[in-house]
Amino acid sequence: MANSGTTCTVTGDIELPGDLSAVGWRIVFTLSRVDTNGAQVILPEPVAATVQEDGAVSVDLWRTAAGDANAVYIVTAGWQAKAQPWPDHRA
Repeated sequence: MANSGTTCTVTGDIELPGDLSAVGWRIVFTLSRVDTNGAQVILPEPVAATVQEDGAVSVDLWRTAAGDANAVYIVTAGWQAKAQPWPDHRA
C-alpha cells in the first residue's frame, strides 16, 4: 500500500434488504488499472474488508486522486462459508 499521505480510510454501514444480516460478508476494492503517483507504481491488488456484527466496514485505500491514470475502484461484495478460501482476484 502507498504511504499514509496517499491513503484514506473508507467507512460505511452495509444493510441488506429484508433485514438480512451482512455479517461475514466481504467487500473487495480493486483498482481498475495500474496507476502511478510520480515514480511510485500502484498495482491493482484487491483490498478486502469484512463486515462487522453491527454492519460496519472500514478499509484503508490508496487515494485515486493522487494518481496519474484516472483509475477508479471496482467494488464487489459477497459471502463465503468460512471453510472455503476467498477467491484470489489477482488473476
